[in-house]
Amino acid sequence: MVMDVFAYIYHQSFVVPQDFTVESIMDEILRSLTLQEQQAPYMKLGQMLHDRVLASSHI
Repeated sequence: MVMDVFAYIYHQSFVVPQDFTVESIMDEILRSLTLQEQQAPYMKLGQMLHDRVLASSHI
């Protein structure tokens, strides 16, 4: 019985894909990071989007 519980918890935690929405990720960022820490992923995302636009305009 104990092994069954462990197997179930392991499966739910590591095997089953998690469905994260953009809203849940953004909420987690806002709740757990300082303002300065929040700015880093937004700046990186902005740079990635900018690079993608530049790359697609050269095609």
